[in-house]
Amino acid sequence: MAFIGIDLGTTYSVVSTLDSNGIPQTVPNAEGDLTTPSVVLYESNGEIVVGREAKVAAMAIPESVAVDVKRYMGDELYPKPVGGQSRSPVEISTEILKKLKIDAEAKLGPVKGCVITVPAYFDEGRRHATAKAAEGAGLKVLDVINEPTAAALSYAYKHLVDTGGLSPGKSALESELSKEKTVLVYDLGGGTFDVTLLRINGPDFRVLATDGDIQLGGRDWDRTLGDVLAEQFVKEYGEDPRSDSISVEALLRTAEEIKLNLSSRLKSQFVLNHAGHRLMGSVSRKEFEETTRPLLYRTERRVARALKAASIDWPQVDEVLTTGGSTRMPQVRELLARLWGKQPNTTLSPDEAVAAGAAIHAATHILQAESQDTQLDGGLISRLTHGVKNVIRAIRTTNVNAHSFGVVVSSRTGKRKVAQLIPRNSPLPTRVTQTFGTVTADQRRVTVEIVEGESADVSHCMPIGTCQIDSLPAGLPRNSPIQVTFSYDNGGRLSVKAHNPISDRWSSVTIDRKVGVGKKVISKKI
Repeated sequence: MAFIGIDLGTTYSVVSTLDSNGIPQTVPNAEGDLTTPSVVLYESNGEIVVGREAKVAAMAIPESVAVDVKRYMGDELYPKPVGGQSRSPVEISTEILKKLKIDAEAKLGPVKGCVITVPAYFDEGRRHATAKAAEGAGLKVLDVINEPTAAALSYAYKHLVDTGGLSPGKSALESELSKEKTVLVYDLGGGTFDVTLLRINGPDFRVLATDGDIQLGGRDWDRTLGDVLAEQFVKEYGEDPRSDSISVEALLRTAEEIKLNLSSRLKSQFVLNHAGHRLMGSVSRKEFEETTRPLLYRTERRVARALKAASIDWPQVDEVLTTGGSTRMPQVRELLARLWGKQPNTTLSPDEAVAAGAAIHAATHILQAESQDTQLDGGLISRLTHGVKNVIRAIRTTNVNAHSFGVVVSSRTGKRKVAQLIPRNSPLPTRVTQTFGTVTADQRRVTVEIVEGESADVSHCMPIGTCQIDSLPAGLPRNSPIQVTFSYDNGGRLSVKAHNPISDRWSSVTIDRKVGVGKKVISKKI
């Protein structure tokens, strides 16, 4: 039996595990590839195909293929019917994860548990949806970890391995554990962008701040360039390739190929066919970068905001790490070099580092819990050397919340707004208590609405749960105290308690991102 780390990506997904020497290894899929396209084909005969073949089919039958599903996690439905049916992003993602599990088990044997990664800027709804998809695929979710944190863990662990920290001797390990670094992780994938600042002190990983954009990734570079090519086609022939679904897929594929070519060349040729016409031309790297500069600037603004949230200036940053396939674009490295004054560290595999970090985190989770469940990994951990176990067991990760948590409060006039209790980028674990008042005299029931988001406007925040106190005593005056306590642990579990100290009545709810839906427990004390 085995445990795995999964990077469930917008465009590609990756699985990793630790070998018996404690070294992360990417697990090839059934086709022999290290990455699996996150694309699902629903065939007319009911068969479901995931991966390379589905990606090819998107060119011919786009109405039967789901792509970029990660961007819609947390939504009720994927934005278009697929294979003639409306489907949820969780349902589609479950099919991707089923393939990853089946292919991993073909190489490793039964998979006992997994750590799955998500963008740091995912809110709780999207985290829940991701965990629910994994469980639907038959995977036991040991933990959910942020992608930049996983990449940083992979970097630090690799550095420890390279410097001999996993050898039986203690000198290299002790030397490495005494060093402290402030690391910025710039993670630009196919569909999402994250920036995270961490303080790494040996095995301790403390997230200082995180920011990002879940609607920004390499696909946006493709679409922006695709629009430019389409306008050229319209100007030349009066026909728009964007008017036909098959031509749209061909347009995006052409734009993607140009983007990839320009990562190593200064000019790329292209051929675009639509409506019986053919457009041939070339795009230079300079033209591509000028066209997509606003997208790059969006990442720069997020980086600046994360630095400000962490109260850190660029000279205090010791290392800048890049991860995510879209960081291969030269403009990304040039941006970071301009901001930091030095070249970023590009030694991590853009495709494999996040999954590797998830596998390391899975081993950490199992070793730290082995006294409770010694059979969790089916014996793999027991085969690790003593030195490897010591390193993995020592790892500690302290996170921050990517979004604020609060409650909805009402005035006597009925106007509703959000009162924040835990601001975003608060170190975890954290516990906050704030006292509110009943809205009317003789109020017999209080419902605490729990929301996530940065705005005071209720409509701009996401409801994630409620906590209700019933049967308050008669005769309570208006503004009687209701104490609300938010406790948010490092594993992503938010516990909320509402308490009326006059009557000593209370209610509580726990929202755990590791399970598919919020788990609600209400208790009343009379």
